[in-house]
Amino acid sequence: MNRLSSPMFIDDSLVLEKANRLPLDFIPYIEKVEWGFETGVRYLILNREPMLNSILPLAVFHLLRRNKQLIGTVMSLQKKISLGNGDRVEANYISLLSVLPAEQGHGHAKALVQAADSEGKERKLNYAYIEDKNIPSAAVFKALGYERVGQFLATTFNRFVPKRSRDVARLQPENTEFIKRQLSELYSNHAFLDLDASFHGDPYWVRMENGKIIAGAQVEEEFWSITSMPGPDGWFALKVLPYFPLLNKILNPKRLPIIKIANLYVAEGREKEFMELISHLTCQYHKKLALAYLDPRSLIYRRLRKTQWFGLFNSFFETPVNIWARFQGFNKAELAALKDRPFVISPLDIS
Repeated sequence: MNRLSSPMFIDDSLVLEKANRLPLDFIPYIEKVEWGFETGVRYLILNREPMLNSILPLAVFHLLRRNKQLIGTVMSLQKKISLGNGDRVEANYISLLSVLPAEQGHGHAKALVQAADSEGKERKLNYAYIEDKNIPSAAVFKALGYERVGQFLATTFNRFVPKRSRDVARLQPENTEFIKRQLSELYSNHAFLDLDASFHGDPYWVRMENGKIIAGAQVEEEFWSITSMPGPDGWFALKVLPYFPLLNKILNPKRLPIIKIANLYVAEGREKEFMELISHLTCQYHKKLALAYLDPRSLIYRRLRKTQWFGLFNSFFETPVNIWARFQGFNKAELAALKDRPFVISPLDIS
């Protein structure tokens, strides 16, 4: 049974609720929401329930209802993150902000963010991710005191003929602490690392060599349905490609199975073996694409970009995403230092 706080009545028909468990009508609603922005790729994300159930211990939902019908949502995740300088702080990640198109333009998105915004700690930050060209959403957060602090890229990897590798296996329990240490060292100068909350050994996959782990990735399955794409490439992908059976097997934009990969580990000089790991995982999970969220300033992104080809479809899908945050108890020098550091994007945050 859902635990609801006392609802806030905005007017006779409009109610704002808070829930600490997954509301029954949340999944049907959220899987019909178009994500993206008007001039870019727009898409639905399907099969949400397994991911949302996995993060319930950290999640709080705010629901806007008109005459008991769900018309708007926002979710927040409360956890501790590192700042890339040895400090850890309380953080509140805000996502799944949506308002039905017919209800937009009345300040509902702002009210939802205000409800999800967390106060009360002397030193804390609230943050959200917004596609670079999503001007309306950025305006909502900016009006509430958020500022842009960084950017990452939604990056895809694909191979037309992916191959399995006998050197790839699930992470064994006895190696869990080893990988966690390696990730801590690799991302020690990155902001927003949250391994205590996000890292778990299953499903985490590794590429082995002579009994040693040389690459690894945490995996989550998802299905997308692309509803619109800009330009001639988008027209071809949506209007032409579905009618060619061979091409459709490679990329069906209406039902695009992907794996999201995060908490990535790549030993120095082992970028080729990392790509072998990703090729194996797309075979293992019967998916067409692997999706990662990477700060272009991060060491892993620079090493991979320098030495490896990400695949043809990255030119369609790679999208810059801005990090917006509101800080409490930080001085100007701390904020400047934070902005200079690369960010690591948690698998919990790419929901």
